[in-house]
Amino acid sequence: MKRKTVSLVFSLLLSGILLFYLFSRIEFSRFQQILTSLFWPLLLAYIIIAFLASLFRTWRYQLLLKPRTTRTRDFLLVTLIRNLFVDLLPARLGSLSYVYLTNRSLSFPFQAAASSFLLAFLFDFLTLTPFLVTAILWVGLEQIPLASSYLILISVVFLGVVFFVFSQLAKILHILTLFFSQIEQSSKIRNRAKLHQAIFVIREKIEATTKELDRTKNNHNSWWIFILSLIIRALKYLSLYFLLSALLQPQLFSSFSLNFWTTILAITGAELTSILPIKGIAGFGTWEAAWALSLNLMGYNAELAIISGLGLHLITNLYEYSLGILAMLILALRSNPRIHSN
Repeated sequence: MKRKTVSLVFSLLLSGILLFYLFSRIEFSRFQQILTSLFWPLLLAYIIIAFLASLFRTWRYQLLLKPRTTRTRDFLLVTLIRNLFVDLLPARLGSLSYVYLTNRSLSFPFQAAASSFLLAFLFDFLTLTPFLVTAILWVGLEQIPLASSYLILISVVFLGVVFFVFSQLAKILHILTLFFSQIEQSSKIRNRAKLHQAIFVIREKIEATTKELDRTKNNHNSWWIFILSLIIRALKYLSLYFLLSALLQPQLFSSFSLNFWTTILAITGAELTSILPIKGIAGFGTWEAAWALSLNLMGYNAELAIISGLGLHLITNLYEYSLGILAMLILALRSNPRIHSN
């Protein structure tokens, strides 16, 4: 409990310090002007494309859970709630809300929820490198001062590591099962009934998830899931580019020249903060600082970098939190979902 309190206080302080620093570098009236001058057609385009991305994400989860099915609208609610929590906790732990809701609210077996979560999680990372490398090459190696060749190398190595984990996931889970089995058989653990029971349950869950994972990978076309994941990522980037365009109209920033691929690089830099064990509350402060730093390193002025990050993060969070809270209310009031096995 004390550790959680310390972590919360640290996150609050981190958010406060970083946001104070960022706002001290700009005129607040300028930030207000940006928010009140939003170009509504482009904002609407952001909302439509972002929602379309959630529909595609829902479809991918449903494909990974086949032959079990449930009502699409129920699963969409889970996806929207997952979007709310995904960056709320450090190290993207909020994404585990998908497993909890799929198991508890939609009554899917734990192993099915965990298996589909792991595969979707890995596919999301597999699609990162193609976009990142393309963005680096498109923007131009000379415009990215932080050793672009090293960035490309790191991206390719990252892709290799994720692909290795993806291809060997069942074996990795099997090793974990053996590990917990050894702990379970320890005499010290056996003498502590509650701990022994907890380890037994963990081992059983991992073992069941491994079997479900084998079944899922044998019954699904990985290339199709990968293509679907590419579409989801492309829609995410496209929606944010439209939102950025709605914020930074040419008449407000004469130097505005952020293209789609530059936006991808800035988003990637900002989203790297989500995997950190400690970050600002809901990412506030750390996300904006990383975004501003990414743009600043590519030669954009501080005002543009800071205001765009603050506006982008504020509006995306308002959108995702509003839909997520609404989805929680609907999910709590809906009739019990029916799961069918084809």
